[in-house]
Amino acid sequence: MRIRGIDTPEMHSRYAEIRRAGIDAHPGTGNPDIRITEIRLRQIAGEKYFGRILANVTLLDGRNPAQDL
Repeated sequence: MRIRGIDTPEMHSRYAEIRRAGIDAHPGTGNPDIRITEIRLRQIAGEKYFGRILANVTLLDGRNPAQDL
């Protein structure tokens, strides 16, 4: 799944510089100390991203993780 509002370099790009930037950015997309057990998906769309869906994500407390990242 892709979270709408987050745009990062692709880790599987054919261009080495973009691939490296994607790999470098990957650890920054999550905090292993935070455990999220439920999210809400809104405005779900698909098929553009190679089988992955694109959606707005909201945590139960109302926060949007795309804004935090």
